[in-house]
Amino acid sequence: TRDLELAQALRAASLYFHVDSPLASIALATRVMRHAPALAARAQRSIARVKTVVDRWIANEPRVTWVPPSAGQTGLIRLPDLMQDLAFAQHLRERYDTQVVPGAMFEAPGAVRLSFNLPVDRLEQALGNFSAALDDLA
Repeated sequence: TRDLELAQALRAASLYFHVDSPLASIALATRVMRHAPALAARAQRSIARVKTVVDRWIANEPRVTWVPPSAGQTGLIRLPDLMQDLAFAQHLRERYDTQVVPGAMFEAPGAVRLSFNLPVDRLEQALGNFSAALDDLA
């Protein structure tokens, strides 16, 4: 605009609507994008390795089923009928120091969200804690 007052108002408003990323973030993002295929392959190998741990646990834990991820490291575990996801998640966190996200937060009551890209020993411990919490609340 040629209206100086309007131009100043627009410039002031743009401070609230436009964000310039720090140069270090742009440089890092550029480097990541140059190596994206290799990084994606590494992530897929890592996730595939730990997903087998979850698959084995699911096969041996008859009280739950799951919706595995089509990509990524997060799946949805269906709890036994009538078990409340909020109460289960709270109990698991408070008694076993293990965190899952209640499915009610994702329009999936009666289920919990499990992110599983952990070192294998920690994942096995967390899944053991999950089974113990199921025992407690059965």
